[in-house]
Amino acid sequence: MASALLLAALSYLSSGLFVHTYCENRPIMLVLAAVGVVTLCFLIRCWPPTLLQRAATILAILLCLFEISFNLWFFGWATRICADQKRLH
Repeated sequence: MASALLLAALSYLSSGLFVHTYCENRPIMLVLAAVGVVTLCFLIRCWPPTLLQRAATILAILLCLFEISFNLWFFGWATRICADQKRLH
């Protein structure tokens, strides 16, 4: 659960920090998405036995899915914006 929270925080904070350099930092967002996929696989593979732990794992899985989709959306958005900027110059 902690790793999912950390990944989500890094992803959302990184998008705000990279506003002026998003073209150069697109690979970082892809790396965060890849780490999210690995975390998601780990969470699914290590399914907990108790109900409370399962609830926390399900929340962590949902958080990882949101983090992965956000990072991929940001990468696509930044790619489109960077292509538009290159056409203007």
